[in-house]
Amino acid sequence: MGRTILSNNQPIRVGGINVDPSGNVIFMESHDVLLEPRVMDVLCVLAASANTVVLRDKLIEQAWDVEYVSDESVTRVISLLRKAFKQFDPQTEYIQTVPKRGYRLSAKVEYGQAATAKTAISGSVKSNARKRLAFLPFKQIDEIGEPLYLAECAIEELSSRLRGNSSLGLVGQTSIDAVVGNGLTLPEIASKLCVSHLIEGTVHRRAEMVTLSIRLIEGTTGEQIWSDQVVAPEIRFFEQRGVIGTNIIASLYRILEVEYTPVPIRRMTPNPEAYALYMQGRALIRTPMTDGALAKAVELLELALELDPNFAECWTVLAEAHIHTTVFTPCLERVSLSEKAAKCAKKALELNPTQGYAMSILGIHEWTCFNPVGALDYAMEAYRLEPNNPDVTLRLGSFLLYLGRTRDAVPYVESAIEHDPIYGRNYAMLCALHLNLGNFEAALRAGKSMRDLGMPSMHLALVQAAKGDHETAVENYYASRLLMGTVIVPPPGASSVSGEAMDFYWETAAKGVCSGDEAYREIYCNLIDMLHQTMPDPCDHSISWPAIWMGHADLVMKLYRKAIHPANMAGLMSLWADVDPINRTRNHPDFMTFAEDIGMVKAWKKYGWPDLMPSDPRKTAKN
Repeated sequence: MGRTILSNNQPIRVGGINVDPSGNVIFMESHDVLLEPRVMDVLCVLAASANTVVLRDKLIEQAWDVEYVSDESVTRVISLLRKAFKQFDPQTEYIQTVPKRGYRLSAKVEYGQAATAKTAISGSVKSNARKRLAFLPFKQIDEIGEPLYLAECAIEELSSRLRGNSSLGLVGQTSIDAVVGNGLTLPEIASKLCVSHLIEGTVHRRAEMVTLSIRLIEGTTGEQIWSDQVVAPEIRFFEQRGVIGTNIIASLYRILEVEYTPVPIRRMTPNPEAYALYMQGRALIRTPMTDGALAKAVELLELALELDPNFAECWTVLAEAHIHTTVFTPCLERVSLSEKAAKCAKKALELNPTQGYAMSILGIHEWTCFNPVGALDYAMEAYRLEPNNPDVTLRLGSFLLYLGRTRDAVPYVESAIEHDPIYGRNYAMLCALHLNLGNFEAALRAGKSMRDLGMPSMHLALVQAAKGDHETAVENYYASRLLMGTVIVPPPGASSVSGEAMDFYWETAAKGVCSGDEAYREIYCNLIDMLHQTMPDPCDHSISWPAIWMGHADLVMKLYRKAIHPANMAGLMSLWADVDPINRTRNHPDFMTFAEDIGMVKAWKKYGWPDLMPSDPRKTAKN
């Protein structure tokens, strides 16, 4: 489903309130309110049909460009729009809900000269429709030897410039890697990635000079609709990165009919050798389950920083490598590595305060310090800095999920999928989210997408068990054993076991979590109690996650009081499914004390109480 044209980018006046779509802001003389891009999209759709009912499906078709949009997401966007208007005119209901049909904007709407722009708008833009792009890997022709990753350098610079425009959406590298090289035609790639355009390029390196050729491809036809070329000395690709972007970006904006938005040149490194080491290390991080990949990545990134200690983005990627090591390897130093990652992220931010992803990594470490309010503070600021980075967006969504604010998490998880549509991790989060909301059919769809993308099917099994399909749930949970050592990390310090023993363990686990039989649940609870007492990491996620799924409240609270680390914290998102037996932990009489001990209550007091707890239940009990 592709988004249709919303409006031109000219200013609007709704009643007495000014709307600037190009800046995502509404304002009057007294003050202004910044809207999320999606909220502005919805406002533009409603304004285009002012005083008439816009059917819900039509609203979704025009303002969203993902396959599935939840009721919660639509309701949240409408609620934010209403709140924004009420800041200027609390007496008027601008947005009216028409039951079982859709929404109506009830106000006089004027365009162009009848309205006042908040920011200067230069040029003529025909459409505010959000174009979606994907950079295919650029080809590098090197006549010198010792490749310097100039093709990757060009993609990085161009994508960083384009990502700063709210009218453009760029697909994440994980999804691109999943489709490139599979023999698909260009239109098939565009369809898989849900993009309107593809960008191809070639970097030809000769003695002293480098030629960058770039082509814009229309996604549905695979035809080239624009091309450009830059020739410059090699050193300018590192010391003056603007030559890669500035001479091309303006033309891309023009051909895409998008308002030109200048974006500052990123601070990379003028050292070609440091850049080459950085690119090699970053590539290894994208294959974290490959044996030795992360250790080698850390080695290469540290070598790059020896050559250029002021290479801010390298510090961020090194921080990411440490976090990946805690999650994707059988590591026993998970909390200390999280601390090391936070130090790298802080160094990156000292050198370049605009790095939102580094801010997200600081948020991860705050969870290990039992400070979720600090984690959410960092995640919110990271999103402000990089709202189009799917890793940043998903991190904010995940933190909200951990805290039980599932409805607030919906748009961020959906946005991450919009930017990275072929990444199984994103669908695992979406599956848990819809299970928490009781949207079983949506959770099933997300769980099947996660499984089809090669992820373990435990979350899918949880949904099937919640729906009462216990036999299928047990089968899907048990099938996850086939991913041991590839997608599923073996517990640290665990000795090798025979195939028969492994099958027995997974059969016990599958029946304990998914069969609905209390006897099987008790057997598996006893087993993970024993593992908690004997394993080198007593808080490993192979213990904590099933403990949550079985509602083994005493063990859940014991181990998360002991340690929260990057490998086990994602299990917290499943605390908020209101299905038996998962809800036994939340319904335990000691749960609020536990939530206070690990910092959740402090976060709730600042950011709002969980969906299943609209207020402090301890105060309600006293009353």
